[in-house]
Amino acid sequence: MVAVAAALSAAIAVTLSMTVFSRLSVNGDESVYLLQARALAHGHLFPPVTEPPNSFTPWLGVIHGGHYVLKYTPVVPGFFAVSLLLTGGYAAGLAVLAAGLVGATFLLAKEVTGSRSVAATASVLMAASPVVLLQSALLLPYVLFLVLAELALWALIAGCRRGSVPVLALAGLCSGLAFAARTFDAILLLGPAALWLAWRTRGGRVRLVGGFVAGMAAPAAGLLWFDDAATGSPLRLPFSLFQSGDTLGFGVHRLYPGEAGRHFGIAQGWQGLSRHLELLGGGWAFGGVILVALAVVALVRRRASPASLAVLAGGLLLTLGYLFFWGIWNAAIVWGAVRYLGPYYLMPLLVPLSILGALGLAEIAAAGRWRAVSAVTLAAVVSGVALVPALRSDLALTADNTRLAGAISAQGRSLVFVDTYPGYLQHPTPVISNAFPVGGRTVFALARGADDFHVLRSFPGRSLYRLRLLGEYGKLPHARYGAQLDRVAVVSGRSLMLTFGVTLPSWVAGARLEVSVGRLHRHWTLQSARSAQYRFPLGTAGLRPGFDSLTAFLTSASHPGRVLDHFTIPLSVGPDGVTSALVPTGVVAELGPLPPPPLSVAAG
Repeated sequence: MVAVAAALSAAIAVTLSMTVFSRLSVNGDESVYLLQARALAHGHLFPPVTEPPNSFTPWLGVIHGGHYVLKYTPVVPGFFAVSLLLTGGYAAGLAVLAAGLVGATFLLAKEVTGSRSVAATASVLMAASPVVLLQSALLLPYVLFLVLAELALWALIAGCRRGSVPVLALAGLCSGLAFAARTFDAILLLGPAALWLAWRTRGGRVRLVGGFVAGMAAPAAGLLWFDDAATGSPLRLPFSLFQSGDTLGFGVHRLYPGEAGRHFGIAQGWQGLSRHLELLGGGWAFGGVILVALAVVALVRRRASPASLAVLAGGLLLTLGYLFFWGIWNAAIVWGAVRYLGPYYLMPLLVPLSILGALGLAEIAAAGRWRAVSAVTLAAVVSGVALVPALRSDLALTADNTRLAGAISAQGRSLVFVDTYPGYLQHPTPVISNAFPVGGRTVFALARGADDFHVLRSFPGRSLYRLRLLGEYGKLPHARYGAQLDRVAVVSGRSLMLTFGVTLPSWVAGARLEVSVGRLHRHWTLQSARSAQYRFPLGTAGLRPGFDSLTAFLTSASHPGRVLDHFTIPLSVGPDGVTSALVPTGVVAELGPLPPPPLSVAAG
């Protein structure tokens, strides 16, 4: 039963990865883990910078020490790097993790219940949970963390029961790796079991504790060494190097530098936590509230052993702890990705729920097999109702990304300047990700004005394009978004003229166009007309030799703070006074339900 469940889990993970998530998912962290895995597979602890560095900064990355430091520790990307090295892809790694979760659940459940049949049932309940099915197909840390945490709990309990130093050393190794992968989760989930076992072994069995500490030594030392290499301090995680506001506690938080701060308090914490619990109970855990009811049956009938209660305490403590982390609110309320990928922050709660649920199901089956069959059938229906709509939404997002990738790939060997906010590659869509090392058929670079000419020198001989991502592209499936791919070219002359076209959306009463470069600043106001063209002579801008940028902002006339559209034109001025500009020459592709952007620019 366990072997079949493991094989099915591996097959489903690979199938979903190649179909529903063939272009990764709405969670941009996947691109980060994949980039870091590719760097490790090529022998780099950190992705090396590409010149000019700011034009190629990846999502959740920062330039530090002559390379890009990404936000996360290398435990998860290191696992996928091994898969890349051995098989050339990450599908094998996903399969191993999916099967490994089944096996780890079986080992832990057997250890705390003493029943092989109950343990097998628990492993199936874990594997059949929709949140596990989807997360097993993604390049995210949650499944690997669960495998490590379950192995750590099993080895802790089994090592103390047997008095085995080697098994406790394994517990220390798995605990250390889990701690390095997801520090907050590891402390809360493993803490109660570790304290309970420390109390049980208080009678002078120091060698057992020594075995556990010895096992933790290698991952702990590795984490300190990595942190020092990444941030310059062994006690500072790269998580804080990117954005210090993305952390625990109440107050103002932000995900990336420059983002508007969001107030996070106990009310927001409860909103995020309750949404996660609501989704788990609504079917993202196998059967949802039915699984919870089965777990309650086990507790009421006193079928739970002290060890399983320690595991339950860890799950409850982790759940309570997330009241104080703003990420659970951001994912559930502000961003909303948990509706499509499951309540992944609370996946560790599935460990005690699956074990206790299996015990409760055994109790019901003892009273009548038909009752157990009815409970499992109803549970499958509940989870199916939760899973199917999410899969449809995930497929819709993948279809959007596939169309965008196809439109770009059709242009051949190209250099694509990406105009997006915030200014990072790999976000808001994994389509705008470069190969590693940077090169190949398509090279993506951030549109940064004057730096674009440096990019042109680094990647000569390519067709040039500019990709504008509009609205909420990649934020959520079915969101209002647009994407426009323009062909661009370098035009030069002593008296260049740029023409700005404005077409107002129907909901805008009037607009103001402001254009500035060098010492020249002009503005125009549209009130009655819905469209207009304005000419801007670069020859009168008084530009000095070197690189510069022209900026154009279209704002609402009634609400000057509302930016309707903006555009940046890179400029290069030679010593002879000849000005070169990188400007669009025609639209290649338009995607998405949003209309074209209201501001356009052309030479002449």
